[in-house]
Amino acid sequence: MSLKNTVEFLSPNFNGLKKDNVNTNKTNVNKNELSKIVFDSFSFFNQNTSYNDVAANKAYQRDYVYYGITNKDSKGILNQNVTDYIDYLEINPNLYFKLALNSGDKGNPSITNETVTQTKRQLSTEELIDRMWTKGAYEFKFEIFSENSSNSSSIIIPVKPSDIWNFNITHTRQNGTVFRSSKNTYKINPANFTSKVFRLNDMVAFNKWDISKESLHRFINVSEVNLSSSITEEVNYTVSKVAEGKFEGSVKLGVGSKTSAELGGSGSYKEETTQEKKFLRTFNVGDDVLATSIKVYFYNPIINNINNNGECDLFYYSTGAVKFSIIPKIQ
Repeated sequence: MSLKNTVEFLSPNFNGLKKDNVNTNKTNVNKNELSKIVFDSFSFFNQNTSYNDVAANKAYQRDYVYYGITNKDSKGILNQNVTDYIDYLEINPNLYFKLALNSGDKGNPSITNETVTQTKRQLSTEELIDRMWTKGAYEFKFEIFSENSSNSSSIIIPVKPSDIWNFNITHTRQNGTVFRSSKNTYKINPANFTSKVFRLNDMVAFNKWDISKESLHRFINVSEVNLSSSITEEVNYTVSKVAEGKFEGSVKLGVGSKTSAELGGSGSYKEETTQEKKFLRTFNVGDDVLATSIKVYFYNPIINNINNNGECDLFYYSTGAVKFSIIPKIQ
């Protein structure tokens, strides 16, 4: 009597045998997940840069969210209830190999058993993780540089490997016989990991963004924290501010950061102004650096597109190692 092995993939995203292979991990969000004011900003500013209709550029969405500005001629004051948040985090699975180097000293979770077997019954996902992985979580640190403070602010978020990666474990079942029980064999290979979208649920917030007083740019570092000695260093960033004349007191005049000449107005044309800003940051010598100096700009879009189902494709930042989107919310 011949034995038959049955192979299945524990993640449908990995099964190359399926022609209708669909990745269910989406970085876009439904319109109901956004603050109404954020969703509505797309109705006013939804065009890519165009010589015919620059004033409807997607880049001006935050002008509506923060100031209620709907076109090049409107005015508005800062909405103090708006705060930007990092919406989600996506980590390149190739970083497993880098993070696993600190599994001993720091206790980062790592794979301890690449192959697990079980007779008769199948194992649950929780049982497989318990047998294949060491205990623990990664500690991802977001470091934010804003001009309204000379020191960077930071927040550390513990994240389990199963939160950020599909393991795509393969399962082989050897059928039993009269003389032998069935056998289930499970194998995990980090080279087969695929990324998940990990929603941060308002855990990483920015300070209030009053562009009448502070820079149009903020900067972000992302690292995985390791237990080692800490040091403080000074870093310099070039920051930009709105052109002179864009505000009358607390009132913002029209869209964008420059004067009205950029939109065909008759006034004098003035550019953003730039300057060097010094910041102090404290970090651990042994931290795994995943991304540095990601420049977040006030006039980057929030929403790239909205499909017929109300799904919003968010503007995102990506370094290859990490990917995330930033969206404003009403507090």
